[in-house]
Amino acid sequence: MAILGYRELGLLSFAVPVEGQAEEFVVGGGNNIILIEWDSSKNRKHPPHIVLDSAIDLPLGNRWGYAGVDHSKKLWIVTTNDNPEIYGENLGMVYRLNKDRKLKKKLVGLNSITGGFAWDHPSPGDIKRGVSYRFYYADPPRKQVALYDFIASNGEKIENRQPLLWLPRHNLNCDPGRIAMDTRGYLWVPLIGGRGVIEYNPMIDRTFRFIDIPAAKVGACVFGGDAMEILFVSTIGYEYKEPHQHRPHADEGGHIYAIRNLGVNGEQLRKYFVNEAKLPQEIIQARARRALPPSPGRRSLIRLLRGAGGSRA
Repeated sequence: MAILGYRELGLLSFAVPVEGQAEEFVVGGGNNIILIEWDSSKNRKHPPHIVLDSAIDLPLGNRWGYAGVDHSKKLWIVTTNDNPEIYGENLGMVYRLNKDRKLKKKLVGLNSITGGFAWDHPSPGDIKRGVSYRFYYADPPRKQVALYDFIASNGEKIENRQPLLWLPRHNLNCDPGRIAMDTRGYLWVPLIGGRGVIEYNPMIDRTFRFIDIPAAKVGACVFGGDAMEILFVSTIGYEYKEPHQHRPHADEGGHIYAIRNLGVNGEQLRKYFVNEAKLPQEIIQARARRALPPSPGRRSLIRLLRGAGGSRA
C-alpha cells in the first residue's frame, strides 16, 4: 500500500495517533513522516496530509519500519531494509522526532532487518532524574529480544545492549516480530516462522503461555479494546513481495486475530504530541474548523439518525 498525494510518498509502514486530535495520525511512508487527517466516517482516497520531515541520509533500500511513542510523547522510528543484497550489513537505525518536528538519529549499527520495540514502565521521577529504564528491541536476524538502557533526560540515549530472550534457547527456531507489553511488564512476542505468540517475563527470563496462531509468519502484537484487554495479532501473507508465492496448506497468513480472555491488560496507547506553533497554518485552520459545533442542519440529521438506530452521522 502506498500513500499518494501530489507525489509518491512511499510504502506505508506505521501509524500513531496525535495527542488531542481524534482525526489526525502520524504515518510513515517510505522515508517520510506524514501528518494525515483521517475521518473514519468518510471514504477519501486522498485525505489531506503534510510531510513533517524526511530522512534524506538513509542507505539504499532503507525505509521506515516500526514506530512507537515514548513516555514523553515523542515519536521513535526504526528503519528496515528492502534490498536483499545488503541484508547482511548492519544498516538499521533508530530516529527520534520531538515535539518541535526535529528529527535526530539516535542509534545505529542494528541489523538491516529490524523488528519492534517497547519501553518498560518508569516512574515520573525516574524520567526527571535521568534514571535509565528498560528498552526492549526485537532483533529478527539474531532470533533475539535485546535489552537496552533508555535514558530520557539530556537528549535521550539508548545504550548498553545486553542479550535477553534468545528464542532457540526456548526450543523456538523462529524470529521475533513487533512486540507488545502488558501492565505487568510482560512481553508478548510474535513468532515469525513459529506459528504463535509467547508470553514472556523479561525480569526472570521465563516464557509462559504459547498462543497458537494458524499462520506460519506471525508478525506483530498490539493491545486494544476498551480496557486494552484484547491482544490483536497480525500475520504475514503471501505474494506481497513475490507473485505466485507458495502458501502452505491451511496457512491463514494475511489475517488479523483478536485474542480475548487472557486475563491481562495492555499498556494504554501513547500518542505523539506536536507543538502546534511548529505546524503550518492550514493544519491549524483545519483543527479550528473541526472544533466548531455542527451546524443546525447537521444536528437535526444526527438526531434523526440516532432516532432511527443509526450510529454514525
